[in-house]
Amino acid sequence: MGSNMTMTARKTHRVGVFAAPGLFAAAVLLAVPLSFSPASAAGNATAAHDAAATVSSKSRAIRGSWSAELRDERFGPDALWLQFSRRTEKGRWQNSSVVPLSELSGLSRSAVNAGSSSNVSFSLTREAGSFRFDGSFANGEGGGTFEFTASDSYLSAMRALGYDRISEDERYSLAVLDVRTAFVRGIRDLGYDLSLDKLFAFAIHDVTPEYIQSLADVGYDDVPADQLVAFRIHDVDAQFVSGFVEAGLSDIEPDKLVALSIHDVSPEIVRELKAYGLRDLSADHLVSLSIHDVTPRYVSRLREIGYEGVSSDQLVSMQIHDVSTDFIEGLQERGYRDISVDKLVAMKIHDVSLRMIDELNEAGFKSVPVEKLIDLKIHGLSPSDIRRMGAAASGTGERR
Repeated sequence: MGSNMTMTARKTHRVGVFAAPGLFAAAVLLAVPLSFSPASAAGNATAAHDAAATVSSKSRAIRGSWSAELRDERFGPDALWLQFSRRTEKGRWQNSSVVPLSELSGLSRSAVNAGSSSNVSFSLTREAGSFRFDGSFANGEGGGTFEFTASDSYLSAMRALGYDRISEDERYSLAVLDVRTAFVRGIRDLGYDLSLDKLFAFAIHDVTPEYIQSLADVGYDDVPADQLVAFRIHDVDAQFVSGFVEAGLSDIEPDKLVALSIHDVSPEIVRELKAYGLRDLSADHLVSLSIHDVTPRYVSRLREIGYEGVSSDQLVSMQIHDVSTDFIEGLQERGYRDISVDKLVAMKIHDVSLRMIDELNEAGFKSVPVEKLIDLKIHGLSPSDIRRMGAAASGTGERR
């Protein structure tokens, strides 16, 4: 996003969606393709760093173009989807925000919804600087040019907080993200002395002081900055953590909380699985169950057809090898009852099907033991092969 972002030729970077302090909804920062020479990367990085250090404390205006539209169905009737576009020596940048109309001084909803083209001039003021927009609107859509001027008092306050190398691009991004000094101080008071890049990440993903404190209140204090960003990206919050504690899982490692969220494991699923007899469920077990589609419904159906107390490892193995409840019920209908989980899995591994059993029955080989069925498949013998050889299955009629 700022001078520290590395970009390669013909590659687009999506930085993320955020709801920064004081901002109505979210912003997406996009960098579109630009030319980049890998051989000169080190020199460019050094030059960019030196340039950031020597930018005049007196800010100059940044100019670009804008487009906007009302999206009532998504953001409500009083917010505007506002997209900025500007070119720099690094390429073309697009930055989008959802902004309440109340924050756009000089712009009314009636002007935005004008039936014919209506010229407009309006402004957006943030602690980090101000945007001045000129252009036109018609039927909820508009566009034009903008000019951004950074706030010198804000830059002075940021220098006092230790951010004394802020480039023009970074000044602009601080305003787009609405990174306020109170936000920076709040983060620092909680023990996070962040680089500017990580401060941007916190703002983009809405890692606020309140969010950090809420996690500390449920036992997750001193979480690394990168982990906090991962939490936000994957919707891990205090309520999510508390739900697992209430379901009987506590002290879950941070990276495993993220894994639980990624794989859609909710506290409610944990409660349901426990209600169906699964005990001693760890985060790893729960993730594995989810990956292999072991759902509360699957466990419930197994109980209904006589399979209670199946361990989580066995459930995973059953799903990996497609031991469905339909398969088990088909076996039961053919007289194969109380087959162990291990034998059910072995039957599937060796492709012992219900059709095979039916064909053996038709050939006169009834109630062939499970072990013999598996042996037949291992040795590549089909019911027709057995019929041709005139061999009867040994042990026919014995208990499985």
